[in-house]
Amino acid sequence: MSDKKEIIVDAVVEPTSTEVMVPARTVTNSTGQEIVTYGEKGEILSCQFGRVDFNTPATILSYCDDVKDEISAILDSTAQMALDSQEVQVDEKMLANITSFEESLDESEKQKQKEANQPAIIKGIKGILATLGVKRFEEKSEEETTYKGRYEKYCEGLEEVSAAVESQKQGALNDINLRNAIVSELTPYIEILEEMIKVGEIDKDTFDATIEALKALPQTQDTEYEVQYKTQLSEVFNGKLDKLRTALVALKTQVQTYRLQNGTDMQNVMEATTYISDVAPILKAQGSVMVFNRQQENRLRTLAQLNEAANVAMTNNARDLEQNIQAAAELGLNSGITVEILKSIEGTVRRGITISQNFRQQKQQKIAQNKQALTQLSSALDSASQELLQLADDATVREELLKGSNTSSYRVPQKRLGTRTTKKGRK
Repeated sequence: MSDKKEIIVDAVVEPTSTEVMVPARTVTNSTGQEIVTYGEKGEILSCQFGRVDFNTPATILSYCDDVKDEISAILDSTAQMALDSQEVQVDEKMLANITSFEESLDESEKQKQKEANQPAIIKGIKGILATLGVKRFEEKSEEETTYKGRYEKYCEGLEEVSAAVESQKQGALNDINLRNAIVSELTPYIEILEEMIKVGEIDKDTFDATIEALKALPQTQDTEYEVQYKTQLSEVFNGKLDKLRTALVALKTQVQTYRLQNGTDMQNVMEATTYISDVAPILKAQGSVMVFNRQQENRLRTLAQLNEAANVAMTNNARDLEQNIQAAAELGLNSGITVEILKSIEGTVRRGITISQNFRQQKQQKIAQNKQALTQLSSALDSASQELLQLADDATVREELLKGSNTSSYRVPQKRLGTRTTKKGRK
């Protein structure tokens, strides 16, 4: 390990002509704990852990297990701690609040128009409810129909996102601290494991040297069996060392992974801090810019509509003025009673006179005809009356008439048209 310390123990050895003498050294881990002391020739002088005993095979199989158990306990406990996170995630709804603010302003215009087009009875009910203290109707309307309401809702969304980012920032900081603590706990044991592997390799080399010495002896059956047995022990221990070396590399990789993750999380913390301190305020400012843009757009549209309305009004006024001038001109040309009308009237009067004259002639003719017919009719009636009176001269008829008049309250008046005719003659 890079942070492993080595303590050099003063041990001056007189050099020989054939060997380079080095002072003895004691290796310690990052906590200052002594692990092993090597002699001037690299021999092991002392160990703070149990070495392998080839005469006790169990020590071959359990070599370094105590250190690995400590490492496993650290990994198990910290793995559970890593899962205990209280972060708030930024969901699609929060993101949509940021990205769709301009669309929200469009919805504000639509909702305002919808509110304006509501029936009067609905507006009256909402007004009554607001008067009675039911504020949610008024607040809801303001939130949906005004830029201010939409902007405040947008800022609330930004605050919600900032709170979520802050929780993630704190989560990243906690993870950094946790991983640093894990590395701090693991490193001393990894350093011990690494030195134990080195000592194990030295012990194996020493044990293999005894096997080679046995092979140099006269070979008897006992010697061969011993060589075979010790070779088997050496191979088992070599397999154990191989697994330990693999575990050592894996642990160093795990530590490196933690450090790389810390680098990533430190970047996350910086980005989260940048968002909270820089981006979120800018987004609020951008929201106000959008509102300003929309207000300017509405003002420009209103002014354009006013200009168009003014142009239309002036055009209409000019057209009406032209029409009035034309009408006045026509009136000036054709004012009063026109000659054509007088001619028409004169013709009409002339035809009326003709009709009146014809009527008078026809009426005179009619009167003459009626007079002649009436005269003839009157003569005929007079003749009929004389004949009736003559019939009344009969005495019997007269008496009957007289009787009839006595029995009635009504007397028929008698008329004398002439003298009474007697047998002697007329008077």
